[in-house]
Amino acid sequence: MLNQTVEARLEASCGLAADHPVMALWRRNDIINRAEAGSELAVLDPAEPGAFPAPTRAALAARMARECGSDALAGEYGSLASQGTADDENIAHGSPLDWIVDTGLRAAARHCDLLTLNPTGATRSDIEALREAGFSDADIVALSELIAFVNYHVRCIEGLRLIAEAGK
Repeated sequence: MLNQTVEARLEASCGLAADHPVMALWRRNDIINRAEAGSELAVLDPAEPGAFPAPTRAALAARMARECGSDALAGEYGSLASQGTADDENIAHGSPLDWIVDTGLRAAARHCDLLTLNPTGATRSDIEALREAGFSDADIVALSELIAFVNYHVRCIEGLRLIAEAGK
C-alpha cells in the first residue's frame, strides 16, 4: 500500500526539495529514518490489521493531518484511503462525523479527533465508548498507535519546515 518512502512523504509535505540542507540533515540520522519508516508501515499497513484495514488507517491519518493543518500530508494519506469505502473517503476528507455511516468507524474518527485536537480532554469514558462500538483492546491500542504516529509525523514536518524558514 505504501508506494512512497517516509523521506519522500516528508519532502512532499514540507515543500522542501530533496537537496535542501534541512532534508540533508534529516537523512544523516539513519536510525531515526529507519525507525520512522518501520513505525509508519506498522501503523498504516500492518500484517494483521484487526478492525482497521489499511485504507481506513490511511483515512484516519489523512483526517488527523488535515486537522493539524498539514494539507500536503493529508493529501498523501488521503490518496492511500481512496482504495477503501465511502466512509473511508468521508473520514479522509474531514467530513462531519454524522456523514460516517458505520458507527464503529464514526467512534474511531471521533476518538482521533479528540486526541488530535484536545488530548487532555480524553477520559476513561472515551475508551469505554470505543469498546461499546465493538473494538477490542488490541484494536484500541492499534488506533492509539496510529494517532500517536500521525501527530508525531505532523510535528516533524512542521519542525523541518520551521527550521528551513529560519535558515532563509
